[in-house]
Amino acid sequence: GKMKSILTGKNEKINLTGKTFALNKMNLTRYRDWWKVINVEHGLVFWATGAVTMVMLSLLSMATVYGNQELGSGLGFLFEEAKVIGIRTIPVIGAAFLVLAGVTLLSTQLSVFDAVCRIASENLVILNHKKFKVENLSRFYYLFLWLEIGLSIAIVMLGVAEPVQLVVIGAVLNGLSMLVYSILVLWMNLTSLPAQVRPGPARKLAMGAEISFFLVFAGKLFH
Repeated sequence: GKMKSILTGKNEKINLTGKTFALNKMNLTRYRDWWKVINVEHGLVFWATGAVTMVMLSLLSMATVYGNQELGSGLGFLFEEAKVIGIRTIPVIGAAFLVLAGVTLLSTQLSVFDAVCRIASENLVILNHKKFKVENLSRFYYLFLWLEIGLSIAIVMLGVAEPVQLVVIGAVLNGLSMLVYSILVLWMNLTSLPAQVRPGPARKLAMGAEISFFLVFAGKLFH
């Protein structure tokens, strides 16, 4: 179900409890087919599309503003990039690039806000479903959302407004979070799942490499 909307006020039944299935041949076949679809979808969306987009944007930046010593720090390079694109093509294309860049940054931030608040509110209910009722999930969601917005405003008011500095702080926090998350995911997959659906050797090796990378990252950070 969906959380209660502040616009429509419509309530839907929400269930945060997972379900299991009988470990028979038919169900395992269905599970493996589903897992293949998930792998393809993630491969296309996160790996192929994400990688191509980042490479193309990086090449575009390199072709337009690389080596410009007057850019300084911050997001000024986006305005200069749009200016160069407009000069080399037509002005409307440069303006369109700037609009698309703004929409992309805004939508990305909104997605981050949504994901963090959704995860936090759901974990709060799962942690103590007797005290924090699932029927109040939307309230917890909007509470975390406003706390996150208030924290963001406080950070900017304290003078931490440099985009690069904020990106570095975010990257450090994300790296430490991913270290804890990766360890917990691997541990739960190896201890909580039946043997028939546990990750194979290749996936275990990939998870181990990921954990090792974040361990090195954390070690260098606190060295």
